Amino acid sequence: MQTASFTDRDLLNEMILLEKHASSLYHTATIEASSEKLHQDCGSIMQETLQCQRKLYNLMTQKGWYNTQNTDHQQISQSYQKFLGEMQNQFPSSQ
Repeated sequence: MQTASFTDRDLLNEMILLEKHASSLYHTATIEASSEKLHQDCGSIMQETLQCQRKLYNLMTQKGWYNTQNTDHQQISQSYQKFLGEMQNQFPSSQ
């Protein structure tokens, strides 16, 4: 029987995917918390998962395993304007 062999890159990729999923779940739990204490606790745990995710991202970027695209101000402005247009289409004001 042959076992799967994972590289360090594979393991870090799986870890960052799990952290992304966990932070998404904690985000929802924070929003939907039924008490202030639960809201604070879920928010704290979410922040911890985001910090862990950031450390993994930094490590993977350092090793060249997580590449991002640099954007200029014009690209950011265009994306922002597109987002605003979509939001206005979804939620038109009642004027």
